[in-house]
Amino acid sequence: MKILIQFSEPMDASTISNTNITLWDITGAVDQQVNGTVTFDPATNTAIFTPSSNLDVGPSSYEIRISTDVQSIYSNILSGTYFSSFQTCTTSCIDTTGPTLISYVPTGTNVSINSSILATFNEPLNPLTVTSANFYVQDSFGSPVSGTLTYDPPTNTIIFNPDSDLAQFTTYNVYITTGITDLAGNPASVSTPAWSFTTGGVPDTTPPNVIATAPFNGQTNVPVTTVITVTFDEPVDPLTINNTNFKLFGPSGEVTGTVTYDSLTLTATFTPSTFLEGGALYTAEIQNVKDMAGNTMLSPYTWSFTTNVPEWNPGDDPSQWNANQGTNCASNWVQTSTTYVSPPYSWYYEIPPGGGSKNNDCAMVSAIPIDLSGLTSVTLGFYHQMFLKDNGPSDDYGLVEVCGASLDCTNPANWVELARYSGKFTWRRETIDLSAYAGTQIYLRLRLYTDGQVPSQYWYYDDLIITGS
Repeated sequence: MKILIQFSEPMDASTISNTNITLWDITGAVDQQVNGTVTFDPATNTAIFTPSSNLDVGPSSYEIRISTDVQSIYSNILSGTYFSSFQTCTTSCIDTTGPTLISYVPTGTNVSINSSILATFNEPLNPLTVTSANFYVQDSFGSPVSGTLTYDPPTNTIIFNPDSDLAQFTTYNVYITTGITDLAGNPASVSTPAWSFTTGGVPDTTPPNVIATAPFNGQTNVPVTTVITVTFDEPVDPLTINNTNFKLFGPSGEVTGTVTYDSLTLTATFTPSTFLEGGALYTAEIQNVKDMAGNTMLSPYTWSFTTNVPEWNPGDDPSQWNANQGTNCASNWVQTSTTYVSPPYSWYYEIPPGGGSKNNDCAMVSAIPIDLSGLTSVTLGFYHQMFLKDNGPSDDYGLVEVCGASLDCTNPANWVELARYSGKFTWRRETIDLSAYAGTQIYLRLRLYTDGQVPSQYWYYDDLIITGS
């Protein structure tokens, strides 16, 4: 198994090393470093960690750590040490299945002679194996087509751009060899040739058009937890779907977020870095997107929508919560200004070191019933980060639970588990569907549990809201 880390800008290759990027086995009481090698693919800004041997059969927990000594070619460094954890499966489950194609263009006949060629796979590829020897195009007589080959890791897509227009009324074959592998080293499972297509007599000169957005233009009462999507009428170049070309603007100016593209649905998605403001007007804009023939959108496409006001938005108000409810609160749920998604505070439970980390069961409970009457659709949203030992479902974990206000919520049997989280991760976004409780009143509980072992440290959360329509 290989572990990929993709950076947002070109990196200084001399800082990409197994000193600055390390893998740790965090299963036991003492973390153990895993031997391995680190390589770097500058074409995709991707570092690849390859363990020296197979990882242990699960449940075993591992963590990748990236130090602040890693820097870009502009001398930019990370804001802090980055870590991300994962867990191996519980049986001998070595990955032996190669990557397969899930979509590809162009296909059929009458293909424009200025078309590019895309192949999207069902899993991440080892970018170092995406080479002209392993992915190439020939006409029906075996003559090779010269061009530029790129790989887009976020979409698992290989892109081949011919150096010149293809010949008219000609059949072309696309070849993908077993030299292309996934992160476990399994060769691609593709027929020979992978697919064929036949050109027509003219180039494609029609730019891509937007055919749908969500939210739609003029929509009101949009949940603040929404993501913004835009769908095109033809396949587009995924390299042109980015934060430069897809933007969102709100009351405070441009909104930060991440942009992704789904080649199967021809849909780009903008996910804001924080939930949107309630009762506010937002405007989305997408521009300069190219289709596979290189045609660019004629003009920017913009649309606007208005968010609703959340049903419950406790913010940083401690009166909205009854903290430290449970059978064993060895520490306390408190606010901190040290780390957060939105200033000035987040809530956290810091697990005491040593014996104090054992057998915690402590919760934050909404202080009053949350009224969801008159609603048909309800969503709970929050951001959180966690550092918990994770050796299986009965180990340390955080729970999100709900109790109907009409029930006896002092009875543990009346609390329903909505979600369970464990492991180690930095701030991430969560949304949970509460529509089953629409039209009622509820209490909400965030509950931290630890068992009799030691290594867990904390659970933070921020920007918790309940929104509905």
